[in-house]
Amino acid sequence: MSLSEPPPETEPQPALFEDWQPQSGCVRSQDDAIKLAVSLARPVVRSLLPVDQAYATIAAAVGRGWRLGILETPEPEGLIEVASHILNLNIEIEEDKRDAVMLEIGRCVRPLIDKQNPPVPRGVIRAAAHDINGERGFLLTEAEVEQVLIRQLQLWRQRVLASQPAEPPARSRRRYGR
Repeated sequence: MSLSEPPPETEPQPALFEDWQPQSGCVRSQDDAIKLAVSLARPVVRSLLPVDQAYATIAAAVGRGWRLGILETPEPEGLIEVASHILNLNIEIEEDKRDAVMLEIGRCVRPLIDKQNPPVPRGVIRAAAHDINGERGFLLTEAEVEQVLIRQLQLWRQRVLASQPAEPPARSRRRYGR
């Protein structure tokens, strides 16, 4: 028996892919391709998925639909190009949203960090930053929020050091008036 021949009907078939359906993982229409591209943008921006793999995922899904004959468009290459373009646009949108959240976190925690009397506990500052991230749909990971806070603390330290008067130069101790 070769690999191209179907298995005999008398043998029980292994249940490896019980829930697999021919349409799963396939693109049927332009709407499906766009939904797939939009869903891949956030993992790409978070560096969880390389952009090349996102393009390959789109191409594989369109290719599966074309091979199974369920693709509505006769040109799979054009559909791959459209979906890749939509992916690029959504990557830019996600990056802009993330930048806006980072700026908003910085703007919110700066007054809390600047308070000297009494100083605000760091847990309160962290909570405020994570609340902003949550309100915006958790666009940043916890580690990224912590990096924003560390950067704000560094900027605060620089402002404090710049506002302190410089120390006067040390007087030389010359002996005997020389």
